[in-house]
Amino acid sequence: RLTIRAFLDSNERLKKFMEHAEEQMIAQMTARNVPDRQQTAFLDSFRKGKERHQTVVKIRATDERIGEGMLAILLLYEQEWGEWNYEQSSRRVLFQDEKALKRFDTLSQGLSDAAEEQKNLQRHLTQMPAIQ
Repeated sequence: RLTIRAFLDSNERLKKFMEHAEEQMIAQMTARNVPDRQQTAFLDSFRKGKERHQTVVKIRATDERIGEGMLAILLLYEQEWGEWNYEQSSRRVLFQDEKALKRFDTLSQGLSDAAEEQKNLQRHLTQMPAIQ
């Protein structure tokens, strides 16, 4: 659980950085007295990558869904301790309680959906043209 929470914290910091990167760059350039002309040239170039940045933020959102889903599954395992087992031959978790099984299936589907969305976003990101 600690590892997942550390991942989620790092992911949130990266997501916030990406969401506010332009403002942070402007603030840093202003603080360092970068001439307006150079700031404008840099920002024009940076803005050409806006779709990339937006895609990376979306990927970070899927990571958040995956991490939260993993925490929810761990909590379910804990709540149902002794009432489930792992069947190695089928590679399945078997719950004795029907409600717990439905909850597990819902959480597992959410993880699968987020992973599939992330895969598609990553594919889209790799197919974007290079920034000139």
